[in-house]
Amino acid sequence: MKTAMTTGDYATLIDLMYKPVVQAGGGKDALLGLTKSMMEQVTFNSFESTKPYTYYTGNDNDYVVVNTHIIMTVSGQKMDSTSFEMGIKSHNGGGWEYVDGAGIKPAMRAKFFPDLPKDVVLPEVKHKPVN
Repeated sequence: MKTAMTTGDYATLIDLMYKPVVQAGGGKDALLGLTKSMMEQVTFNSFESTKPYTYYTGNDNDYVVVNTHIIMTVSGQKMDSTSFEMGIKSHNGGGWEYVDGAGIKPAMRAKFFPDLPKDVVLPEVKHKPVN
């Protein structure tokens, strides 16, 4: 994920994305076009995932929260972002798929991750400009 993000390989990022979210975004091609246009003004200076990772089990899926620290430049402004990626893996098999934690609002959580235990508090997402 880090390599794909820092090299602009957005097709790989979408391949790693949680499939129901991709479908809700109009499918891979639509999401790829949107991502490319949004990312034209973004340069990733650094991308680090930080341990420990936190695992949760729902009725249908396993979840992992991977904390991230990203320094990026957006339209000429350097930003420091502390966020997370959430991995989802079905109990029915298949590999891990991911969602950017910054986008997980209560309605999205209820729709796409209804079996994520209700007592799970997801990390706070913070963005601040760097001078």
